[in-house]
Amino acid sequence: MRNGIYRVWFKGSGVYGTAAPLLVDGQFIACDRTHTYLGSYTEENGNFTASVEVRRHTIRPQVTNQPDLDQFHMNIEGRSAGEIIAGRCTVPEKPGFMTDAEYIWCSEV
Repeated sequence: MRNGIYRVWFKGSGVYGTAAPLLVDGQFIACDRTHTYLGSYTEENGNFTASVEVRRHTIRPQVTNQPDLDQFHMNIEGRSAGEIIAGRCTVPEKPGFMTDAEYIWCSEV
C-alpha cells in the first residue's frame, strides 16, 4: 500500500458518494462538504483496518451520504493490494449501517 491521496467510491445502506482521503504513515485524514474524518489505519499482509472519528462541520438539508449524526466513529476493514483497497465501513453508533468502499491510489503528497 502506498502513502498518498486515494479516491474512494462508497455505496450501501442507502448512501453513496466519493471522497479523496489522505492516507500517510498510518494517518487517515479527509474532509467533504459536510464532515471531517480523522483517524488511523494499519495495513499488514494485505489486511487493511481503520478507525476514523467523523464530525459534521456543516448542516445541509437532505444529506444522503452519511448517518444523520453530528459525531460518530467509522470502522473500515478490508483487503489491500498495491494501490487498491476494497473495504467495508460500519458505524457502531448506528447498528446495521454499512457501506462498501473501494479506494484507488491517485497521487503522492
